[in-house]
Amino acid sequence: MAERVQCEFFLIRYVPDVVKGEFANIGVLLREAGRDDSAVVRFTRDWARVKCMDADADIGLLEALEGRLELGCGAGPARRRESSR
Repeated sequence: MAERVQCEFFLIRYVPDVVKGEFANIGVLLREAGRDDSAVVRFTRDWARVKCMDADADIGLLEALEGRLELGCGAGPARRRESSR
């Protein structure tokens, strides 16, 4: 049986209007507790909820954010492909 590993996760939210308090979870970052080099980032591929909340949302920018987070957390595209196998 595989050894259990303690992990941390962080939800990534899109908040079009802070005053209204509405948000949509658009991604998650998962990493082994205390290890920055073990991060895995996943974003939604269905942006309908975001567009419903904010018709002017820049989806291209939000999609680019996933790549930037991967680079900043050491979870680059090669690592991402390996983890999805």
